[in-house]
Amino acid sequence: MHFGSDSARFWVDSSSQITAMSPSGSGTVDVTIRTASGTSEISSNDHFSYVAPAPPGSTQGNGYYVVTASGSVFNYGDAHWFGSPFAAGRTSTHAVGLAMTKDGAGYYVITTAGHVFNYGDAHWFGSPFASGGIPFPAVGMKED
Repeated sequence: MHFGSDSARFWVDSSSQITAMSPSGSGTVDVTIRTASGTSEISSNDHFSYVAPAPPGSTQGNGYYVVTASGSVFNYGDAHWFGSPFAAGRTSTHAVGLAMTKDGAGYYVITTAGHVFNYGDAHWFGSPFASGGIPFPAVGMKED
């Protein structure tokens, strides 16, 4: 699957449906699918339009994040998306929490194994996993 000329991550849900994660981009692009039969034809029905997110730190508190066990981070309303462990292919354990930076221009994601991933302006200070692990699964994270 491609959004314009960029490859996208996707999952086959059924013989008639797929779910895709769009790559970064701007403007309007054609979405194409490659199968054993070839590449789908471009038409006015395959357009995808990127919407510019609110600038980091400019949210008005009219949004929120959802972090899934796989490490995906979804943003809603005016919450800015900075990245996710899943999108980067960086986690093999369940994500259990997300904590924002004070200025709202970044966040941290933590997994049950104690991996801490940083996005936006969030600085990485270490993690329980990096310093030898933890005896019990992590269950969340709280910003300071």
